[in-house]
Amino acid sequence: MHVLPLAGGRSGLAAEAEANGGGTSTSSSNRACTSIYALLCHQRTPMGKRLLRTWLKQPLVNESLIEARHDVVELLSNAPSVLSTLRDAVMRGLPDAERLTRKLERQNATLQDLCLLYKVSSAIPLLITALGSLDTSAPGARGRGAEILADRFAKPFEELHTEDKLRRFEGLIEAAIDLSRVPEEYAVNPSYDQKLQELREERDAVEARLEAMGVKAAKVLGLELGKSLKLERTTVHGYHFRITKTEEQKVRKKLSAHYTVFDTRKDGCKFHSSELRNAAADYERLTKKYEASQRELTAQVVEVASSFVELFDGVTNKIA
Repeated sequence: MHVLPLAGGRSGLAAEAEANGGGTSTSSSNRACTSIYALLCHQRTPMGKRLLRTWLKQPLVNESLIEARHDVVELLSNAPSVLSTLRDAVMRGLPDAERLTRKLERQNATLQDLCLLYKVSSAIPLLITALGSLDTSAPGARGRGAEILADRFAKPFEELHTEDKLRRFEGLIEAAIDLSRVPEEYAVNPSYDQKLQELREERDAVEARLEAMGVKAAKVLGLELGKSLKLERTTVHGYHFRITKTEEQKVRKKLSAHYTVFDTRKDGCKFHSSELRNAAADYERLTKKYEASQRELTAQVVEVASSFVELFDGVTNKIA
């Protein structure tokens, strides 16, 4: 989180900085503190690191702005619990909201990107609470620093994080994305759309049929489902049963009486039935329709979410 706005009160050192590296090299030499940037870079976010490079190339020259920044530094250095909350609870692991916002602006963001922006928005209340704990009535630099943080950060964040602004974005994400599946899967919540919900229910019903066929096959062959008998799905064969070649020899008569073997290799014997083939075909058909609906709805959600770009621009300008 930067303390002062970028505009105004800066020296024009950008050209010189570019000519001599500006002390902002991001090479491995940074680890040895061989540049000013490496020495000063303790930022928690990618936005903060980019901002520091800008500050080093265009340092403040306005005395009042420099003094204001010093007041904030003094305040936070004497408020370790607040500083720890800001650095470790709010900033650590915070996604790169600036780049995510640009992707959203172009409407090529993914559902994962939207979830990352949701994480940024959800961190704002904690940030507001931390800043709100500072005493603006304290004497001297501490009081002035608290006022600066309140005016330039706490109040603007409060204005951004309201029911008709960022909380509305959070509501969109909570309704549209199945957050219970994140991060294993990023998908539109079936309850978000009636057609998607119906397709999901149909596919779930087919999955139940397939599982029942697995139980039946285990009983017919005298094998244990999930161990000696596998119900598998591949891109080539779809759903089918598989057993080892050793097991196949033991149950060959029962197998030939009830099922059709279509492949025998080192990894085992693969077989199915007409009932299993029909259910597998239904599953593949519904899956294609479900995935197509997911893609269509994802595009719609991203389009709606793009209306919040201006708000996230306001967040990234402050939170770096």
